[in-house]
Amino acid sequence: MRAASPPVRGCCPCHSCRRLAEIPLDTGRPVLLICNTQNRSSATLRALRQHGYGHVRYVHGGMSEGARRGWPVVAPQSP
Repeated sequence: MRAASPPVRGCCPCHSCRRLAEIPLDTGRPVLLICNTQNRSSATLRALRQHGYGHVRYVHGGMSEGARRGWPVVAPQSP
């Protein structure tokens, strides 16, 4: 996947985002964000929408809410 364009590269509000290259360059493609508690993902959603991304969503409550509900949590695989 290609790296995010310069306007998107500077938009991440968490300042430690190592996964910006996974955001599609096409602002019309859907993007689903998830973090531990939804704080970073909701802030990133707002920033991406300001940069023209129209199909961005985040998981309410984040991973911690899913774990609280008993949903399976799987660690990501290394590339």
